Amino acid sequence: MAMKLTPDVDYNRPLALKGLLHRHILDVYLNDKLVISHAVHDYKEGRFGVFVEDAESEFTALKANELKE
Repeated sequence: MAMKLTPDVDYNRPLALKGLLHRHILDVYLNDKLVISHAVHDYKEGRFGVFVEDAESEFTALKANELKE
C-alpha cells in the first residue's frame, strides 16, 4: 500500500515521524500532527518500513517500543 503524503511543512528542517499501531489501526504523525490513520490487516509482527519517493531522506534515532494496554 503506497500513499502520497504532501502535508504543509518546511522540508528544509528535520521532521519527527511517529507511527503507532494499536491492534489493526496504524496512526502516523508528522511533527505531532496526525497525517494518516489506516486499517492494517496484513501486518507482520516485528517488521516496519518507510518508503520515500522522488525525494531524499535521512532517518536518525530510529526506535521501536511496545505499548502496553
